[in-house]
Amino acid sequence: MTSRKPISREQIIDSALELLRNRRDVQSLNLREIARALGCAHTNLYNYFSSYPQLLWEAHAVCMERMSAQIGAVAAAALAPKYKLQAFFYAVVRVYLENTGWFRLAWLEYLGEQRPEGNALAVAAARERMNRAVAQIWRELTGHPADAEKLEETVHFVHCYLIGEISNYISGRRVIEDEEEFCQSVVRQAVRSTALLLREE
Repeated sequence: MTSRKPISREQIIDSALELLRNRRDVQSLNLREIARALGCAHTNLYNYFSSYPQLLWEAHAVCMERMSAQIGAVAAAALAPKYKLQAFFYAVVRVYLENTGWFRLAWLEYLGEQRPEGNALAVAAARERMNRAVAQIWRELTGHPADAEKLEETVHFVHCYLIGEISNYISGRRVIEDEEEFCQSVVRQAVRSTALLLREE
C-alpha cells in the first residue's frame, strides 16, 4: 500500500515536470503516476490541486520560467555582439529539442478552458524576457535601440516560426533529418528574418 507522507505543492509540480520532460503525450500522465513518483497516495494530491488540468496549468507556468532561464544561460555563452543573436536563437532551439515534453506542454497541448490568471501573467513575463533579450542584443549589434512595437511583433513572428519548425521535427515530419543541421538551418532563418524585419522602414 502506498504510504502517506508530507508533500508540498512545489514537489508535486517538480515531479510532474520531471515526468513530462520528454513525454510524447502530455495527457498520458495522470495524478496516480505523479503520486507514485512522490511515494504518496494519489488522494493527497487533491489537497493541492482539484484536477489534473489545474496541475498542468500551474506546471505550465513553472515550465515557461525554467525554459526561459535555460535559454538565458545557454545564450549568455556568446561574447561578441555579432554572434549573440545566433546564440540566442540556437539556445531556444536546443532547449526546446532537449525538453520536448516541456515544449509540448508550453506551446502545443490543450490544457483546458479554465486558464488561471496567474498563468497568463507567467506567459506574458516569459515573452517579455525574450523581447528584452533580443532588444539588448540588437542594441549591442547596431548601436541603437529597435522600435519597441516592431521588436515585439518580430520576436513573436520568429518565435512562431521556430515553434512550427520544431513541431514538425519532433513529430517526425522532417525536411532535415540530422538534428544539428536542422538547428543550424532554422537558426540561420531566425537570425535572417529578425534582421530583415527590424531593419524595415
